Amino acid sequence: KDAEIGYDKAPFLKAFIIACEGLIAYAHRYAAQARAMAAVENDPIRKEELLKIAENCEHVPEYPARSFHEALQCQWFVTTAYKLEQPTVGVISLGRFDQYMYPSFIHDMENGVITREKALELMECLWFKIAQYVPFNATNAGNYWEGYAHFEQTVIGGQTRNGHDATNELSYLVLESKKEFPMHYPDLSVRLHAGTPDTFLYKVAELIKEGSGFPKIFND
Repeated sequence: KDAEIGYDKAPFLKAFIIACEGLIAYAHRYAAQARAMAAVENDPIRKEELLKIAENCEHVPEYPARSFHEALQCQWFVTTAYKLEQPTVGVISLGRFDQYMYPSFIHDMENGVITREKALELMECLWFKIAQYVPFNATNAGNYWEGYAHFEQTVIGGQTRNGHDATNELSYLVLESKKEFPMHYPDLSVRLHAGTPDTFLYKVAELIKEGSGFPKIFND
């Protein structure tokens, strides 16, 4: 019986492997291009950036991220993959960004790998990349699809699976990033509950006061 179940799953699993291998190859091409650009770059700061980009792309998404920078790069590759697969990409969200990104963030912060300012800058770079995406369609459906909104939902705050408050330092940093760059992409929501810290509620209210239309508020 187990063999029959496994046989039925084989086509899906093979397709999954092909998709993953394709994304890895895609990342490696980015790495190669970054190294080629670094080889002819005269600005030492930009050269260092390009080499760092190459190093990151050679590691993720093939292997687990070792830093917050790599985690953000991996997130972009995953985001790119579902944009290529699904034209109406807003149906696939970034999810609870401050939860799954927090371990990499706090590890780098506590070990002096990254500063709060640099983490904010890198995160805002991810928002810019998401905002730059505009789907074009060469078929007769082009008049409908071109420029179609892709509101990738990003969610922060809320509770853990054990009912404890899930707000963390990255939750505040996401709010700050959206206040500095009030772009529509990605969209932002907060999950609130009885135990949400007053300081977090205050920061949420401050962002709403900007009049940008986010964050959306959901009862946890």
